[in-house]
Amino acid sequence: MPNSASLSIRLYRWLARAFPEEFRHAFAEPLNQASEEIIRDAASRRGWLGLLPVFADLLFRLSAEHLRDLSADLRYALRQLRNSPGFALTAILSLTIGIGMTTSMYSQFRSTIFRSLPAVAQPATLLTTRQSFSYPNYKALRDSSGQWQSLAAYLAPVPFALGEPGRATRVWGHLVSDNYFQLLGLHYRFSDAPAAVISHRLWKNHFASERNLPGKTIYLNGQPITVLAVAPEEFLGASPMMMAADVWIPVTAQKSIAPELASSPLEDRKVAAFHILGRLNPGLDSEQAETAMDGFLRRQEQQYNDPGKERKERRITLLPGGRLVPIRDQDLPAVSGFALVLAGLMLWIAGANVGNLLLARSAFRSQEIATRLAMGAGRSRIIRQLITESSLIAILGGIGAVAFAWWSMISSDAVLALLPEYTNLTWIFDWETYAVSAAVGLLLGILCGLAPALQASRVGLAPMLKEGAAARLRRFRWWSARNMLVFQQVAGSLALLLVTGFIVLGFARSSSTKLGFEPAGLHLVSIDPLRDGLSAEQTRQLISSLPDQLRLLPEVHAASLSLSPPFGAFGAESVTATDVSPGGKIQLSLRTEQVGAGFFETAGIPILAGRAFHPDDHRRPVPVTIVNQKMAAENWPGQHATGRTIELEGVTHEVIGVASNVRSGFAMDLVHPGAYRLTRPADFLTPGPQGVILLLRTPPGVDAAALLRRHLARTDPRITVFNSRSAAEVVQKMNHISELTMMVYGGMGLFSLILAVIGLAGVTAYAVAQRSHEIGIRVALGATRLRILRLVMREGAALVITGLVTGMAMAISLTKLLASFVDGLTQALAISTSDPLLLAGAPLLLALLTLAACYIPARRAARIDPVAALRRE
Repeated sequence: MPNSASLSIRLYRWLARAFPEEFRHAFAEPLNQASEEIIRDAASRRGWLGLLPVFADLLFRLSAEHLRDLSADLRYALRQLRNSPGFALTAILSLTIGIGMTTSMYSQFRSTIFRSLPAVAQPATLLTTRQSFSYPNYKALRDSSGQWQSLAAYLAPVPFALGEPGRATRVWGHLVSDNYFQLLGLHYRFSDAPAAVISHRLWKNHFASERNLPGKTIYLNGQPITVLAVAPEEFLGASPMMMAADVWIPVTAQKSIAPELASSPLEDRKVAAFHILGRLNPGLDSEQAETAMDGFLRRQEQQYNDPGKERKERRITLLPGGRLVPIRDQDLPAVSGFALVLAGLMLWIAGANVGNLLLARSAFRSQEIATRLAMGAGRSRIIRQLITESSLIAILGGIGAVAFAWWSMISSDAVLALLPEYTNLTWIFDWETYAVSAAVGLLLGILCGLAPALQASRVGLAPMLKEGAAARLRRFRWWSARNMLVFQQVAGSLALLLVTGFIVLGFARSSSTKLGFEPAGLHLVSIDPLRDGLSAEQTRQLISSLPDQLRLLPEVHAASLSLSPPFGAFGAESVTATDVSPGGKIQLSLRTEQVGAGFFETAGIPILAGRAFHPDDHRRPVPVTIVNQKMAAENWPGQHATGRTIELEGVTHEVIGVASNVRSGFAMDLVHPGAYRLTRPADFLTPGPQGVILLLRTPPGVDAAALLRRHLARTDPRITVFNSRSAAEVVQKMNHISELTMMVYGGMGLFSLILAVIGLAGVTAYAVAQRSHEIGIRVALGATRLRILRLVMREGAALVITGLVTGMAMAISLTKLLASFVDGLTQALAISTSDPLLLAGAPLLLALLTLAACYIPARRAARIDPVAALRRE
């Protein structure tokens, strides 16, 4: 039986043989005859334990030798890049953008879908639901379903006026069940007295980190409440990204503190406003629990005669509650797939371009490599030197990629600024992001340089050492490394060019369509009297009369109000409606907005049929509604919409008018079927998160917020005016997102085009350099310049045509994939994917440019001097 020493030697030799021939010398060199004797002696005296210091010494000597060689290789690589600045700059810039896109994508995913809830105990075991529930249904699930170990509920987002009346600051919070904090591992318990838990950032920023704050009284919505505790530093609630909280109060709080409780949502089964979060009983998986709870909720609907009891969809879908974004593992490809494909395409094209450049450059270094081989350098030494150069390029590209990713993060802040105030999305950019960038860059450098290095190290010494010599190019082979690099680069470049072109063109055309309202001179200003401490009756009287009072001011041309932000991407809420007009019931899905009389005149939205709201319409026995053009066209094509009746949330409404479609300034936002409901005085007692929004149309130069403050100061100084902006500013911010998106995607398309041209020109130049001897013979035998030109161009044209066909198929597939992943792009892509100019123009442009890139080296080949070429023999 072999002893430990012989086994060690055999293992080492077997590992050396497992590597390609080029690398064996580097592995076998340290293991000479003397080393074998040392291994045998150590093993005979101490067995396996005696081999450890021997192998450690060998490893150290091997590492020291390789470090010395690596230092020399790096110095030589730097000199080579300094002597070829054009090549170095092109290669580094290619990898900067390719790796930068990947780094930026990784940072964004790590900041969102791959991030767990901070400051929460055992986040992996938390579950939440896709659906919202009424509070009675939450209690039924908690007490009777038998699936949950613990289950909590919260209502979010909830705005609060923090501070004494007249000096309040608007903050956001949650209304939570009594076991909410225990479920999350925070041991706070609400007592019968009014109490609140506040966030660490609110304690730091608003209360200046006051140590004795717990136990003291603060004012919320004009009412005194005791601070129970300050939450841990990173804790912002159970949904900190989309509904971050700074204040938590129990659902049992007084209705004067939380107006959301004024409409009795704790008893009403129709108000599905609560999010739930819990942990299942041990031994129960989510699929089993989901099936059991779905059946339980269906029985609840039958028992209480729920109007939607016959619908087919699942009543409950469980999601990971311990993630910042509650996405199931099986849904991750749909969420991240297209972004990863796009970043992968960029990385692929950049890597292929660098590989092409290195391949072309190796043709002009053949004599240098042959000289080094003749002087005793092994192939492994040559390969290591060339891979060191490509790795250095990748490292420099990785450094640039970090700066590129930083720029993309800063640019995306414009997107974050448009999100609602209660969101809290921040990008993570730390050492792990740098490590990923470095790893991707190093791996890409090795992969890009390996094929060119292997090919360059196979030069023949005798022909290469002749004056002006160049290695001969073997006959044309479709599956050669060179051809595959060109093919994949053309295909990937066209795919990326078309996809980005579809997006840019679609955005541009969507942005050019009419908004449907007149933003000039229109201002949006918010107030929330109920949360400023006014009573329900005072609130009702103030808001009911405020538009009429403002219309009397000389600076105000028109005034109205809305309970949801109009013209924005995050405005109207989606509801299910039923057409109950003669002709049968039809289920409709639409978005609704609650607006006051004079809304359409103030906003400048044309009424296409019927009439607008009148001030006394809220006194009619049947509530009235106005639908948009999209709603009328989709559900009653070729028919009159006015006079029809539809049910909105169980209440029958009469359609009295059809309004023009209104599109936000955000090009990705689709025009949806919609309806406008007239606000009633009771609606002012349950304002939405943005409070009551006043629309004021004024002459140019008027400060609408200051005007409203002066007017309200005479009425009630407790009222706070907040969130003032002009409609033009809203549209401008939305358009900025579209412009930024078009710039990013347009830059990607242009980048792919430039890389394809550079890469193909480099490879064609490489082919010409390799075939100069053959071309010289052809010229000496009488071949014309035109025939030489055709010879060189033929291969390039074949690769370009094949790549274009493949790239077109890839672009069509990727576009369909994108439309399925991002609903908001469906409209933009539908506009652009049938555009003949783009479908024909992009491939034609790429073909012309790449063939022109082939033509320049081909023309140089046609001018080769046959005497100089034949001298190489």
